[in-house]
Amino acid sequence: LRDELRDDHAELSEIAGELLSAAQACASVTERVLWYGRRQGPLRTPVSLQTVIDHALVLTRAPAAKVRCSVCAEVEEHTMFIGDTVQLTQVFVNLIMNSMSIMSHGGTIRIRGGMDGEMVWATVEDEGPGVSAAHQEDIFAPFFTTRPDQGGSGMGLAISRAVIETHGGWLTLETVRPASARFRIRLPLDVAPEVPRGIAVNQ
Repeated sequence: LRDELRDDHAELSEIAGELLSAAQACASVTERVLWYGRRQGPLRTPVSLQTVIDHALVLTRAPAAKVRCSVCAEVEEHTMFIGDTVQLTQVFVNLIMNSMSIMSHGGTIRIRGGMDGEMVWATVEDEGPGVSAAHQEDIFAPFFTTRPDQGGSGMGLAISRAVIETHGGWLTLETVRPASARFRIRLPLDVAPEVPRGIAVNQ
C-alpha cells in the first residue's frame, strides 16, 4: 500500500509507513511477551562466545552508526561452552541496543569476555549516564522503561535476564561511575546436563 501511494499521495504514503512501523513494533513486543511467558529453554549445543558476540555486532552495526556509537569487543580465545547461540546472541543485541538508546551523544560500548574456572563471563559497558540506585533492579522488570517517549518496550532486559537464567547463569548490573554502567553475565560451562544435547528445554 505504501509503495502504491508513494508517487501520487505522498502524505498518505507517509501515514501508511508510520502505521506499518507501529504494527511491526506491536508485533515485536507481542512476540517478546509470549516468549517471556513460555520461557523456552536453551538448545544444548556447543557455543563460541566470540561467535555469539560477532553475530550481535553484525546485527547492531547499522543502528550503532546512526547514533554515532562504536562497539568494540575483546574475548579470550577458545571461550567455548554449551548453550543456545541464537538466544545468547539476542541477549547481547538487547544489551547493546539498551546502551545505545541512552548514549544520546554517541560514544563507545565495550564488550569483554572469557572464562573463569568453570564459568564463562562477559561484560557490556557503556558511556551513558548510568543507572540510579533506585532503578538498579527495576530495569530488569517486564515493561519497565525510563524512555517511554523513545518507544522502549521495557522487555529487552527482562528477556535477557530470563535467557541467562534458563542457561543457569546470572545477569546483573554493576554501576561503574556516575557516567557509566556495566552489565555482567556469568554462565556455567554446561546447562541442564540431564537433558540430551540439541533438545529444547521448555519450562
